[in-house]
Amino acid sequence: GSKQELAMTPAFAVKDVEGTVYTIKVDNSVKKVNIKATAVNNLAIISGNKVVELSVGTNEFSVVVTSEAGTIREYPIKIIRGE
Repeated sequence: GSKQELAMTPAFAVKDVEGTVYTIKVDNSVKKVNIKATAVNNLAIISGNKVVELSVGTNEFSVVVTSEAGTIREYPIKIIRGE
């Protein structure tokens, strides 16, 4: 299949309020996506990057970032697959 970058709403910003949920809407034809986050600071550790299968409807995932100082922050992502 073809690869394309999907836009999140809201667009990601490092200073987003804790608890911001990022949403991506895809067509029914999209059966899986590759969650691929990259760190702004190359000393941060990211977990949650993976290829995920999508069910029809709302799919919830998260990316967890551990800062150089050890602070952990979770970024929730909802991917909504059309019917």
